[in-house]
Amino acid sequence: MTQDTISEIIGNTFVNSKIYSVVLVDKHEHVKYLNDTCKEIFDIKTAEKLSQIVPDDILKDYKEALRELNSSKELPAFFNRCHEYTVVKESSEKLSLRASYHLAKYTDTPLIIIIMYNINDELDLKEANYQLELLVQKRTKELERLLYTSQVTGLKSNQALIEDIGKSSMPTLFLIDINDYIKYVDIYGSEVSNELLEMFSQLLEAFNDEKGYELYHIHNGVFCMLHPSEFIDTQKYESDLFELIETVLENPLYIPSIDDTLFIDITIGISSETQNILNHAYDALSNAKKNRKRYVYYHPFHDLSKEHKNILKVKKEIQETIESDGFVPVYQAIVNRDKNIIKYEALIRMRQGDKLVSPFYFLDIAAKTNQYEQISQKALIQSIETFKNRDELVSLNFTQADINNKDLLRTIEQLIKKYKMCHRTVFEIVESDAIEDYQFTKEFVERFRSLGVQIAIDDFGSGYANFSHIMELEPEYLKIDGSLIKDISTDKKSLAMVKSIIQFAQELKIKTIAEYIADETIFNTLLELGADEFQGFYFSTPKPLHE
Repeated sequence: MTQDTISEIIGNTFVNSKIYSVVLVDKHEHVKYLNDTCKEIFDIKTAEKLSQIVPDDILKDYKEALRELNSSKELPAFFNRCHEYTVVKESSEKLSLRASYHLAKYTDTPLIIIIMYNINDELDLKEANYQLELLVQKRTKELERLLYTSQVTGLKSNQALIEDIGKSSMPTLFLIDINDYIKYVDIYGSEVSNELLEMFSQLLEAFNDEKGYELYHIHNGVFCMLHPSEFIDTQKYESDLFELIETVLENPLYIPSIDDTLFIDITIGISSETQNILNHAYDALSNAKKNRKRYVYYHPFHDLSKEHKNILKVKKEIQETIESDGFVPVYQAIVNRDKNIIKYEALIRMRQGDKLVSPFYFLDIAAKTNQYEQISQKALIQSIETFKNRDELVSLNFTQADINNKDLLRTIEQLIKKYKMCHRTVFEIVESDAIEDYQFTKEFVERFRSLGVQIAIDDFGSGYANFSHIMELEPEYLKIDGSLIKDISTDKKSLAMVKSIIQFAQELKIKTIAEYIADETIFNTLLELGADEFQGFYFSTPKPLHE
């Protein structure tokens, strides 16, 4: 730590003081600095640990200061009062010391400044107390800044938001989430992601000019706009909501460090009420993401607790189905350009009476309630058992949770080796999952490709994938996202996107599979575009197969 840094933390008044003994110490009791007056009082030249300098009672209070600091979000009362000690030097001289403790921060590391002076010295106590008071004020302001301000964007923090909510009789809150922010962190790293947050905060500030909102950076890619008011101005909020979405979509963010422009999108949860406004805004945001909406407005007459009750209901049904062995593997045919079946995709259904229920009903909830692993493991193992004596290829779906499950992968590897199925098996990975934890995914792909397993990237074209990462995986297949396929006959944008994906794959000698083919018109369009394989209700519905 340089002298300039020490002067910045403590202040020159105390560094050069002939009155004050000053020790700067971290939370591990390591001494970072002690001034000459301190060395003289305690008859030492240097010290690495606080225990080498001060007597036990001062050391004890230092540890008490740490305990209070760790257990409180606010400045502990311990730091606002002086403490008196009697110190006996080796010469038997007794010193009556008054000490105060002050909190500082250096590169996000908490430090404690201990300032002591001899009460019996003939000194200007008024001046001494004045200097201490200045230091207390400086440190208090610094703590308030750290507590109430985002260190990344400079906007107000979550703590400030919580306090400001209580100051308005009818606040309205916009909770704004940058879609797929964690992917930006994975792809570009924390420094570039912080730049993204800074640029987004500037965009918000420009948008908010004269609109009257308070702006906050809550955490990661989540921001907030709070409008303190005495009434709900629905017309204003609706107008501002659409203007905000339009502003974000029309203003991509230039990131200087990578000399690139990033196109981002947002999801918004809105709440207007007096109680639990932040929790309800989070509920609205979650609901919007789940249903792929740009925004959801929560208000006192729209109670999302019904959704929570539904989760508990489905969770119970899932558990009963697991216990009764009621999850059934089904298989949907994949055909070539001549409509001949060449492989099957393994899927899962939940048996309820005489019906087989789609995974759209239960799979997301299973993931939230820690039931997914049991369902997935059963489906994968049963599918391998079904195809061990068949000639067709089988395509198995793997989520990031499956890829991270070492025990499951060990079992799958043993089974496909045992039944000599490695060259008859395709592993499908959803595009977004392929880069969620890229290193794990890459190791997974390399491990099973060495055995002869082929790799397909599912839902390709659905999100914000890093193409360089996807292509490093060298997949044998790209499964084009069904939302593009189903509208290909009526939507020119979908047609152009699918055409581009097929051409892109052909150049890289990767086969394409088109899903969600519902009729002959869609099939013929894809034939003309050059797709290799096809899947959908036009050819076959998912159904059980005999081994």
